Amino acid sequence: MVQLTPVMILFLLSGGERESEKFYCNDRTSVDKKQTCNGLTDCMDGSDETLSLCRHNNCCRSSQIYSCDNNSCVSVESTCNGRVECVDGSDENPQLCVHSRCRLPQSPPHGHYVAEKCHNCTHDQVLKYFCDDNYVLQGSSLTSCHNSTWMPETPTCIPECGKITEEAVPLVVNGHEIKYGTWPWQAALFHLQNGNWTFWCGGSLINEYAVITG
Repeated sequence: MVQLTPVMILFLLSGGERESEKFYCNDRTSVDKKQTCNGLTDCMDGSDETLSLCRHNNCCRSSQIYSCDNNSCVSVESTCNGRVECVDGSDENPQLCVHSRCRLPQSPPHGHYVAEKCHNCTHDQVLKYFCDDNYVLQGSSLTSCHNSTWMPETPTCIPECGKITEEAVPLVVNGHEIKYGTWPWQAALFHLQNGNWTFWCGGSLINEYAVITG
């Protein structure tokens, strides 16, 4: 009788453990068992993602995992992202994605936003808002799509009239032409008599030809 040496026994056990980690495809090739029911076709014949194999798969219990219709599993972030991740395409099912997409909103008055590759925007799509000159953004400049709703709410653009900038120089005589929005409202009225200027009152500019006083 031939006796196995301890070295041979260890080799057989080690080989058995490796075999238990393999999955044999229908075409007799093999893949790692961890590659079965993961939403990706690893066997050339697709036998690692069949409904009969994945029916009793329990890997999709995490809230971060989405269970495809054939019970294979993909990341929840893979759903409704415009790319088919489940072998059966169920992660892009219109009935699933109708509540996960956001329609592009209208631009706020005196402002606009930037969105890249976003027609029917998917979950977590981000919009960045900007205001026109002489308007300031009120609210968050970034909004993202969550369950068919943009969050936080769309910001607004409010006038920034009358704000003194660092470049403003308070000159009256020998002054310079100001830019719109820099100092658009205040005026000082003087009366010239016998070669002398006498201050009368202050006023507010209505347009380039009219001043209103109290």
